[in-house]
Amino acid sequence: MTVRTLHQAQPGRERINWDTLFWLFVFGSVMGYIAEMLFCFYQCGYFENRSSMLFSPFNIIYGFGALALYICLYKIQDNVLWVFLFGVISGTVVEFLASWAQEMVFGSVSWEYSEQAIHFSGRISLRYSIYWGLLAVLWVKVLQPLLLKLIAAIPERVRKPLMIGLILFLVLDIAIAILAVARWGMRLDGIPATNSILMWVDRLFPDALMERAYANMTYVR
Repeated sequence: MTVRTLHQAQPGRERINWDTLFWLFVFGSVMGYIAEMLFCFYQCGYFENRSSMLFSPFNIIYGFGALALYICLYKIQDNVLWVFLFGVISGTVVEFLASWAQEMVFGSVSWEYSEQAIHFSGRISLRYSIYWGLLAVLWVKVLQPLLLKLIAAIPERVRKPLMIGLILFLVLDIAIAILAVARWGMRLDGIPATNSILMWVDRLFPDALMERAYANMTYVR
């Protein structure tokens, strides 16, 4: 099967294609989950689940961040300053939009920076903007090249079926997570289950489970 190319290959570099983008998204999501867990342990002294999903160790904001870094910095990734600045700007914008969208859609927030000296609306802060820049440099200069070699080393006869299976699993996981989080908010608002689907969600994903799965999520409405 021919993979559609986004950019032509440059000497010494892999082409950008949908296959590569998917696996960078997967690895970025998993590494973001691990990074959030370790950062929580560093700050608080304990591990706390930081997955965006219910069944998989994925933090998809980091996955999309990995894609943005790879696509947008494809031709200038050798310039560390540009990588850092792009990480600062893109990380800050994505963090703000993700926080705003989560509050608008679900009435909740998963981070709040009002206690920090320099912040905007509690959604973004100077400290974390700098963190995003440093993380972008680490990803582009160290982790991404290693992952590209790993992806290329996986035989296509294994990589393709695995990719299809993971896509189907992720679509299902995301759909269930959205439904469970939305229903959690409805329960907190005192809205009873009015159909069999909502009753099923209440049985499988009660408040106690949701509080463990999304321990850093706070409802603000």
